[in-house]
Amino acid sequence: VVIMPGASLPVSRERAELLRYKAKQFTFFSNHKPVGPVTLSIGLALMPVHAQSAAELIRAADAAMYRAKSAGRDQVRLAQLRGGEQPAAPGQ
Repeated sequence: VVIMPGASLPVSRERAELLRYKAKQFTFFSNHKPVGPVTLSIGLALMPVHAQSAAELIRAADAAMYRAKSAGRDQVRLAQLRGGEQPAAPGQ
C-alpha cells in the first residue's frame, strides 16, 4: 500500500508506472540465487473519486489490482468510480 496525500491522478499514475518499471529493473534474490523477472500489478484509487473512507479506498484499489492481474499482469489499473461506473479513459 502506497499513500500519497494530495497527489493528483496524473501524479499517482506516473508514480505507479515508475514503481512498476523499477521493479522490473531490480534483481531479487532467493536463497542467494537471482529470481525474476518480477512484475507489479497495481490498483490505483483516489479519495474522494473512488471512495469516501479509508476502507472503501483500499477495497477499490484492491479490486483494480485484481483487474490488472486478470488483464495480463504487469500494469496499472484505475479503480471503478463509486457506483460501479468504468473510468472514462481507455486502459485504466
